[in-house]
Amino acid sequence: MGKKSNQTIEDFGNQWLRFPQNEGYYASEALFEDFCGSLLSREEIYGKKVLEVGSGTGRIVKMLLEIGASHVYAVEPSAAFDVLTKNIMSDKEKVTCYKLPGDKIPLINIDLAISFGVIHHIPNPKATIDRVYKILNKGGKFLIWIYGYEGNEHYLKFILPIRKITQKIPDSLLDFISSILNIFASIYVFLCKFISLPLREYVISVFSKLDWMSRKMVIFDQLNPTYTKYYLQKEAEDILKNSGFNNVKSENRHKYSWSVIGEK
Repeated sequence: MGKKSNQTIEDFGNQWLRFPQNEGYYASEALFEDFCGSLLSREEIYGKKVLEVGSGTGRIVKMLLEIGASHVYAVEPSAAFDVLTKNIMSDKEKVTCYKLPGDKIPLINIDLAISFGVIHHIPNPKATIDRVYKILNKGGKFLIWIYGYEGNEHYLKFILPIRKITQKIPDSLLDFISSILNIFASIYVFLCKFISLPLREYVISVFSKLDWMSRKMVIFDQLNPTYTKYYLQKEAEDILKNSGFNNVKSENRHKYSWSVIGEK
């Protein structure tokens, strides 16, 4: 792995140690279904062996188990691994955890793979996606959710210059800044109810439903990572196609991101 990859893994390890909790709408089945859209149903998860690439604190792992996955293989390379194993302790018989990067996942028997909010933080994701394709059973699907470029043009003009600074400051200071920005974000949520502002659909459909701490974490998450890519729709589909996936389909999620699925 390159320097950016290693630093981004470290960034998220520190982030999840700071925000280990998974509560409310942020940890709900409703949010999981929102990520999936019409691309993946609950029935396609029930009773399946599922791989999650980039498990963080175990939020998605718990969602998968609640929906009915028979077993979840959770992959997390960062220091958050300790938080992950602690958070899934009550379901440890149904979860196997690996402290490995995505391209080093062992040859396990899986029916389905997912990765939400992770691929866009990997500078060169092909090796990870190739590995997922290799270990998936024939007919298995891989669903990813990644940031989109379309719909984020105005947001990126604002956030990218700020990120050049916030990537370099101590996490304790970024935590404080995120708290201040959270106040302004609450005002923005209120205004979005009456005015068609940028990212209004996402703000109303998702962000407004989060509790205060989860909103703060989302803000921190936007300002913290060393590497983040915002994908055009074609790029989003091509990263699965280029690793051999067929029947690749994508859906625009709240006019700011892409959910993409492919089949082996």
